[in-house]
Amino acid sequence: MPSTKSCRSLALVFLVLQLAVAIVKATSAAEVLSQVPTCASECISSTFFMSACDPEDVTACICSSIAVQAELSACVQTHCPFGDQLTAATVEGVLCEAYPKESRSLEVRRTLIISCSLVFIIVALRLFTRMKYAGGLWGDDYTTIFAAALMITLTAVYLHITSIGFGMHYWTIPVGNGIVIRKMLYVGNLVYTVLQAAVKLSIVLFLGRIFPSQTFQRIAQGIEVILLLHGTLFTIPFAVQCTPVQSIWDRTITDRRCLNLQAVGYSSGGLAMAEDIAILLLPIPHVWQLKISLPRRLTVIALFSVGSFACVTSAIRIKYLVEYSTTFDETWDHVDIVVWSFIEQSMAMLCASLPTLRLLLVHIASRRRPGSSESFFHRETPKQMWRWSFERLRRCRMRKQKDSDPAPRQTGEGVLVTTTVEVDRQSYMAIDVPPFPPPAYSGPRNNA
Repeated sequence: MPSTKSCRSLALVFLVLQLAVAIVKATSAAEVLSQVPTCASECISSTFFMSACDPEDVTACICSSIAVQAELSACVQTHCPFGDQLTAATVEGVLCEAYPKESRSLEVRRTLIISCSLVFIIVALRLFTRMKYAGGLWGDDYTTIFAAALMITLTAVYLHITSIGFGMHYWTIPVGNGIVIRKMLYVGNLVYTVLQAAVKLSIVLFLGRIFPSQTFQRIAQGIEVILLLHGTLFTIPFAVQCTPVQSIWDRTITDRRCLNLQAVGYSSGGLAMAEDIAILLLPIPHVWQLKISLPRRLTVIALFSVGSFACVTSAIRIKYLVEYSTTFDETWDHVDIVVWSFIEQSMAMLCASLPTLRLLLVHIASRRRPGSSESFFHRETPKQMWRWSFERLRRCRMRKQKDSDPAPRQTGEGVLVTTTVEVDRQSYMAIDVPPFPPPAYSGPRNNA
């Protein structure tokens, strides 16, 4: 066993080593802090005073508290030129290199990949159903394809910035990455504005094909004009929000003039919510007037009401826009805005495709039932379907008029035979099956 004297010697050596490490740490911390610009030093002093930090342990005070780092970052961004901000960020990165850093990048990537994959599958099934069972693609389908391309672009942009620091605190990422993230967020904002209008336009075009009444068509056309104006007029201020445009992501450009982007964002979000509510309520009165059973009527209304979740996500997105309108930690605080913006558009695209998928499900169910006919669905060309749609519109107008047949007249001798034919009209919706052509006229039946 070691002697008591040797144990004391080992303990003394251990204490000396600890003291040496502490001196080295203090010296290195002091050397690092000596490189901080004057304006940043004032921010550090005020932050220490407000947070009651221990002046002897500067590193632990700065690097272990997110609240202290946020306060310090806001002070530096407010009072220091951009060049001094770069120096202060570099110093903090060296000082806090060994400390763990919060990150929501994985959360953003999961949301993007899952949502985009689900939308891609649903849209692919929609296009397959239209081409195989509905005779071809229509205007709303091409609009959906355009919106899907925009969503893939938006996904690529957001996945790229999550790989360079988006989802982490602004003061924990390299300054050069922060500039790239701002630039990509600028591009993503423009893509999102166009995508938002395109998805809603596809829904309105789809509803316009289902309900051929003149009143519905006028209302739908009015909403389409509003959507086009929304996508155009709000893209312009987002694109030229600052002059020069490079100053949006390059904060070294101090001589710049910017619009009140907060007001533009609020007005765009409010108009988007109003559009969601209008599209949600648009088909309900017309569905309620259909001559179908009450359970089926409620089912159709519920199918169209799926878009109400997109309206909810729009409201949540506006909440985060208001909450983080003036943030100094945009790479962290904008995560919720990006996530809910993506969920909003994903739900809108799913809502636009679900009615068409019902046609596919009905076809699958009809094939599984014994005795079901393979010719239940017709593959017709879009030209024929347009002709039949106009024929349906003409017949709907004729139904408003009272049918009156002249009484049979007897001309000459003989026996007059009259036949009464009762026709049971059954209402159907275009989301169930494609419109069938009117039956061919086979001439009068010879009863004699």
